[in-house]
Amino acid sequence: MRIIKSIILGALFLPRLDHSTLPRKFQQMDPDEKKEMLDRKRRKAKWKWLLAYTLVNNPEISLQRRLVLAKERNENVKEIFFSHSTLYSEEPTKVDMDQIINLEERL
Repeated sequence: MRIIKSIILGALFLPRLDHSTLPRKFQQMDPDEKKEMLDRKRRKAKWKWLLAYTLVNNPEISLQRRLVLAKERNENVKEIFFSHSTLYSEEPTKVDMDQIINLEERL
């Protein structure tokens, strides 16, 4: 019975062979997986070299990049802070002029 289930499930999941069926340790010995990992590393290295070359030749871009990265970092910090804080709301409260006048009249 176990073999029959394995055959049926194998036939159902055959199109999903883009994911390796091997354990992680054996995936590293798989030639296709090795090639894919090398391709990713090469693309990343090439991108970093191109970025470094561009930044060396264009110092203005380097400054702009630093400013943008710092701004993104600050926004991420604010987002994290406000998502965990119940005391502060991201949207400022809106006060109507009529409410202010009514409060002054009461006093």
